[in-house]
Amino acid sequence: MIDRQLRDAGWVVQDRSEINLFVGTGVVVREAIMAKGHGRVDYLLYVDQRVVGVIEAKPEGTPLSGVEWQSAMYAEGLPPAVRLKALTRDGRLPFVFEASGSETHFTNGYDPQPRARRIFAFPQPGALARIVRGAEADPKRPTWRAKVRHLPPLDVAPLRPAQITAIEGVERSLAEQRFDRSLVQMATGAGKTYTAVTECYRLLKR
Repeated sequence: MIDRQLRDAGWVVQDRSEINLFVGTGVVVREAIMAKGHGRVDYLLYVDQRVVGVIEAKPEGTPLSGVEWQSAMYAEGLPPAVRLKALTRDGRLPFVFEASGSETHFTNGYDPQPRARRIFAFPQPGALARIVRGAEADPKRPTWRAKVRHLPPLDVAPLRPAQITAIEGVERSLAEQRFDRSLVQMATGAGKTYTAVTECYRLLKR
């Protein structure tokens, strides 16, 4: 199931005995041997011929939150030959996944406070390549979760007090990363549409 999901996302899935990193932007190698004491990782991810991440696979129904330590161990356990061509951040691979076929968790090591998040599908190789390019272009604010902490001051002149409170609350919540969602509750006629458009504009532009 995981092989199929990876192929559907545009990855080329290979066994370690038949590695060819030039067949596409994204190559996934199954059962890659890691450094001594780190065993074998279920999947090793390459983007543009560089190792960028790992996937820890578990049987369907396994709670993935309990295996994050295992995938983190693999992310730090690259053999010397692989590490030379690897993309690392603070000594470990930036992209870490746990997957069971029916559920997928993803940790982006470029985030200010990296933590596992449930995602709907594996990202395409190009998506991870864009994250890497963004991180290299702006190391201090490599991802949108970093950028949202440094939004410019809100122009409050055209806004009502309730709209100011709502926008500042949403942006504070995004910066703190304590919740996956925000709910804005405002009275009828308070200007919810203008509030939503203003917030979307700020996030898209910045």
